[in-house]
Amino acid sequence: TEIDSEIRQLEGHESDRRTKVVKLKDQLYLVKTNREYDALMSEIDHLEEEINTEENRELDLMQEKEQLEEQLKFDESQISELDIELKIQAGELEKRVASSKEEETRLSQEREKIVPTINSRFMSIYDRIRQAKNGIAVVPIVDHNCGGCHLRITSQHEAEIRNGEGVYQCSSCRRILHWINTAKA
Repeated sequence: TEIDSEIRQLEGHESDRRTKVVKLKDQLYLVKTNREYDALMSEIDHLEEEINTEENRELDLMQEKEQLEEQLKFDESQISELDIELKIQAGELEKRVASSKEEETRLSQEREKIVPTINSRFMSIYDRIRQAKNGIAVVPIVDHNCGGCHLRITSQHEAEIRNGEGVYQCSSCRRILHWINTAKA
């Protein structure tokens, strides 16, 4: 990683500087004037400051690496948990799809039995509306309104529909209207 590469680079620089410090300290015994001694000491101090700075940077990088590794472990565990949840939900969805297909098959078979008993004119109207309205040809009356387009139904039509006195279509969306008895027993 970039952090490991930078740490290795810092360690290399640090090692080079430590080697220079050792050589300079060995030279201290060979100097003949205070000026040479002061110059060597100044260079040694400067190198030791650089070593300290690099050591601090190394520590910072190691802490950053540790934090990133912890975050990575946490993220991996989160991904693992989400993956498990996704598989569970996918399984549930597959069951629902299978159940829906079974229900569709059952209803299609039931429809095939019922269709011959219905007036062909009404079936033709129903099929035409169903195609035009995304499969929804029959809607209930909800609060005196069409359950499809929400147009207000006249009281007379609502009463006739409630009494089952014929087949009525909404004057706006043309869907077939039916009454659902919501009275509680």
